[in-house]
Amino acid sequence: MQEGIGLAVATETPIVVVDVMRAGPSTGIASKAWQGDLMQVRFGSHSDYEIISLYPSSVQEAFDLTVEAFNLAETYMAPVVLLSDGVLARMRERLYVKDQSELVIVNRRKPAESPETYMPYRRGEDYIPVVANFGEGYYVLKDSLTHDERGYYYERPDVQAKFVLGVTEKIRRNASRIYRWEERYTEDAEVLFVASGVMGRIASVMVREAREEGKKWGIFRPITIWPFPEEPLRKAARNASKVVTIEMSVGKLIYPVKWSIRDGQEVKVLPWLSYEAPSPDDLLNLVEVNL
Repeated sequence: MQEGIGLAVATETPIVVVDVMRAGPSTGIASKAWQGDLMQVRFGSHSDYEIISLYPSSVQEAFDLTVEAFNLAETYMAPVVLLSDGVLARMRERLYVKDQSELVIVNRRKPAESPETYMPYRRGEDYIPVVANFGEGYYVLKDSLTHDERGYYYERPDVQAKFVLGVTEKIRRNASRIYRWEERYTEDAEVLFVASGVMGRIASVMVREAREEGKKWGIFRPITIWPFPEEPLRKAARNASKVVTIEMSVGKLIYPVKWSIRDGQEVKVLPWLSYEAPSPDDLLNLVEVNL
């Protein structure tokens, strides 16, 4: 299945994949929650590429980010993975279903060139190709092999380099447009907690209650897991002596957090190794015992 994602990357085909993470490894406990797929989503297929991944924390956000996932896939002609977990997948909440007129829908760009001069993988300044739809008079070759701007396979170092840079730079150069995150109480936070999905939602409540008791804690919830919002996190953590990830995992989110944080700041993970969601008090106890 991961090779299918690699194929979508190579052919620059917009797709949306939903990954409801479960307890494992292997079959594990198939109906229970975990947060162990964050690195698999990013690095599961072989060779070099970039990908977009979103992780909601509520039913409303799951609805909104599903629309956003399709828009991002169409905008960047790339796979987008919508993450979830067993807690969110079974959650019932009030949901506002937007009317079609309220939704922002990104339509696929159309080629400006004639079919005779058109090249499906030619890139502009944003590095995003304008890939024509089948049946509209344009010749489009969708090939998994390394290919040039026409889509033709060439076993040459310069073609391979341009091919790889194309599928990576179109995400990297536009990362600041893709980032989504939520942060609270970061201005004076001495300890900054980083958590995603449902754990981010619960950690936010824990931090809010701790602030009422005088603790200088903050919370940063990355909504875009890939590309990871490195610069926003660095800014949010600027005054923190400690940065702590809280994860329903032995530690996956901690890696992009470590890559983002400046030298000298302490970064550690607090794993919640139960497939049942904790309460804010459970997390507070985990923090007090381990920090």
